[in-house]
Amino acid sequence: MLLMFRRPPKDTTPPEEKAASQASRQQLSHLTSIEPQCRGVEVAEGVLLQYLGEDPLYFFLRTTIQLGELVTRIYASDTPFEREQEFIRELRTPSSDPEADKAHLAKVEQVVRDYVIFVGDADQGSDPSASGPPPGPSPNPPAGPNPPAGTG
Repeated sequence: MLLMFRRPPKDTTPPEEKAASQASRQQLSHLTSIEPQCRGVEVAEGVLLQYLGEDPLYFFLRTTIQLGELVTRIYASDTPFEREQEFIRELRTPSSDPEADKAHLAKVEQVVRDYVIFVGDADQGSDPSASGPPPGPSPNPPAGPNPPAGTG
């Protein structure tokens, strides 16, 4: 009996695509591990993150390698079905730097965190009960100026 073994198909994925895919996996792993309110999944085009706040917020990260740079386009949405609803920012990091992955990941993390804070602040500003005391005179007005020492 003659057994025929087939060679596994040759991997023809370009190195840039492999590097971009690896960067996407690192982003997913890092962002979901540092933030308990963040869930995510790797999709064909990038990474979809869900931030579980009062109102869920979705981020879509599309990472590529372009002209020797690691490039991530970050989008935000209020639904997972419209991944590119609002463009937030494009980040570029030269991939020639040995610490490029780490530096790029830190930039991505900062942009996502800043956006979550920005949206949270905007939501609080639109809710009168969350913005602190109502405008108007304070129930306990501050005392007047102190009299000069030695005159009282």
